[in-house]
Amino acid sequence: MNVAQGLSADLGLLENVRLRGCERLLFVECGDGWLAEEAWRRMVKGYVCGVDRSPRLVARATRLRGVRGKLEFATWDGRHLPYPDASFDSVVWRRDVGGWAEPAHVLCEMRRVARAGGQVYLVGLS
Repeated sequence: MNVAQGLSADLGLLENVRLRGCERLLFVECGDGWLAEEAWRRMVKGYVCGVDRSPRLVARATRLRGVRGKLEFATWDGRHLPYPDASFDSVVWRRDVGGWAEPAHVLCEMRRVARAGGQVYLVGLS
């Protein structure tokens, strides 16, 4: 997949994710935060957070895109999401589940931080 195809796929993903103002959205393994930023812009008044295991990518996302209290980024250990239960209205994971040692645990963590009735989106990458 080339860069243009990747950007098109990312934008297509956002067309299928429920983005509502005043809601809270979490991107798991957000990379440099580009897609999290685009989601935040589309939400207008929402809060978006991205987590990634790479401190380098989190630092870059924070530097390029962070807006305190509105669009924030944090590192995580790949096992425990650093948020209380029911913290987000929606959670998006854009990675291959097969590459994780304990994918079921990560899925349970995503469900844990999503509020009751919230959405959890699993998007496989090829």
